[in-house]
Amino acid sequence: MNPLTNRKLQAQNTKNKIYKASIELFEKKGYENLKIKDICKEAGVSIGSFYNHFDSKHAILIEVHKKADEYFKTEVKDNIISTNGIDKIIEFFDYYSIYNDFVGLDTLKQLYHSGNYFFFTKRKILTSTTTKNYT
Repeated sequence: MNPLTNRKLQAQNTKNKIYKASIELFEKKGYENLKIKDICKEAGVSIGSFYNHFDSKHAILIEVHKKADEYFKTEVKDNIISTNGIDKIIEFFDYYSIYNDFVGLDTLKQLYHSGNYFFFTKRKILTSTTTKNYT
């Protein structure tokens, strides 16, 4: 793997700042009330920087899904230690609650509603990890 250049590292840091500011502001202001200019102000970046990393405010929610998939792949998948099914499910939901606490209630409300088309895509890390490795 090639090491990140200073430019790529700076771009990744900017994207992370935007993401973290968005998550914080979703909780404070609510997703519907939040404007991209608010996110940019909180993150200390220009609106152009926002659009270099995200197409829209909804793209932040897609990033939440990607980060959740990564979390379950790296933090949860190999760390479930229970041996029976019920305890595995409980342990899984303990990890799941930690992640949900991090992203916050308003973000979760935006993620888990019938109009969120992202659930119909082929991303399935969370689902496949759960069913293949924990049952």
